[in-house]
Amino acid sequence: MEVLGNVVQSVLDVGAVALLPIMILLLGLFFRVRFATALKSGLLVGIGFQGVSLIVNFLVTTLSPVIQHYADTGRGFTIVDVGWETLSAAAWAAPFAALFVPLGLVLNFVLIRTRLVKTLNVDIWNYWHLLRSAAILSFILSLLGVNGAANFTISIVFGLALSVLVEKVGDWISPYWQTYFGLEGTTCTTILQLGTTLPIAWIANRVLEKIPGVNRVDISYEAANERLGEFSSPTIIGAILGAFLGILTGQGVAGTIQIAVGLSAAITLTPRMVKLFMEGISPISTAARDYMIEKLGEDADFNIGVDIALGVGNQTAITCGALMIPISILLAFIFPGNSFFPVAFFGSSLTYAMTTICMVTRGNIFRSVLVGAVYMCFTFFAFNFTAELCTQFVANAGVIEIQAGTLVNAGGMNNFIDVIQTIIYNLVR
Repeated sequence: MEVLGNVVQSVLDVGAVALLPIMILLLGLFFRVRFATALKSGLLVGIGFQGVSLIVNFLVTTLSPVIQHYADTGRGFTIVDVGWETLSAAAWAAPFAALFVPLGLVLNFVLIRTRLVKTLNVDIWNYWHLLRSAAILSFILSLLGVNGAANFTISIVFGLALSVLVEKVGDWISPYWQTYFGLEGTTCTTILQLGTTLPIAWIANRVLEKIPGVNRVDISYEAANERLGEFSSPTIIGAILGAFLGILTGQGVAGTIQIAVGLSAAITLTPRMVKLFMEGISPISTAARDYMIEKLGEDADFNIGVDIALGVGNQTAITCGALMIPISILLAFIFPGNSFFPVAFFGSSLTYAMTTICMVTRGNIFRSVLVGAVYMCFTFFAFNFTAELCTQFVANAGVIEIQAGTLVNAGGMNNFIDVIQTIIYNLVR
């Protein structure tokens, strides 16, 4: 077990950006793609993903003065945002983490061969979401006196069940994902988005469709282009939105210009990075489909599971992510009993959530913002409700030092599964 754990951890230490090209290369070779083609595909996928990651980080840096402006106002925000990286580290510290990834991959392959799922989940990095919920269950079981093999078995089975759920939902959303984002041959396999953001967005959007007047409002890039011409360009809209945020938070002339140009750059460059990803994934997707047809017949259907980050290439999504920052900050101040100001969450996590929401609303900016507000209300509730469990889980994993009396939380805990686990935790502690 220790040897296997060291091997898995060594692979994961490479990081998502470097791990993805290796996975694509191995997939290409498995599906009989020539080595040079598979290598090029892996590198292009890695470059595209790295480009998206760099732009998202640049977006966070660009908007940080806006976020900090409100964070400095204070209001008794006593729960510390330690970032999703802390939760990820705590998840991978689980003693059964070494077994979980290979078991998940084997189970996924078996389900594909038996045609029970159509999604090949190569998004190994995001296994941490599944592992986190499994590790939290393991922690709760230990409070109940369930330890050893029984604890590990129950926790692993629970995590694997979540992985199957991800693949089944990935099957269901693949037509919508591919049509809206243009990412042919792929689907999303990020459980936080599929298991929480997606159902919230779907229900809220259905409610908006029933409200007279509201259901007729359609503000999208396509509609704006008909009325505004060149001024509807995402590049220009990004600059205008950035300038508005700078002026709203009193950044001064220089700061406002920097935010305007930075946001414009992020909105303009992200789709170009996604094109590199698609250029790389296309040969692998084609070869995989041919392989599955050969093994399973002409009617074989098959998609490669990818991270939600690839959807950020959609300009509506990244625009809505920026629009939601001031709205979310306002909600942080007025949401009843809120003690959590999610500084780190306002970066990439909010943008990823808005990516899912925009897919559901089909790019309607007006609806996306309304649905985003509903989503953030749940998010503030979840961050406050799960803070005690998150603090104990992170402390038990030993990944950071937490001072006595301090509560922490981070992006990733704002999901239905861990809210339910918190209810159980409150009953047994």
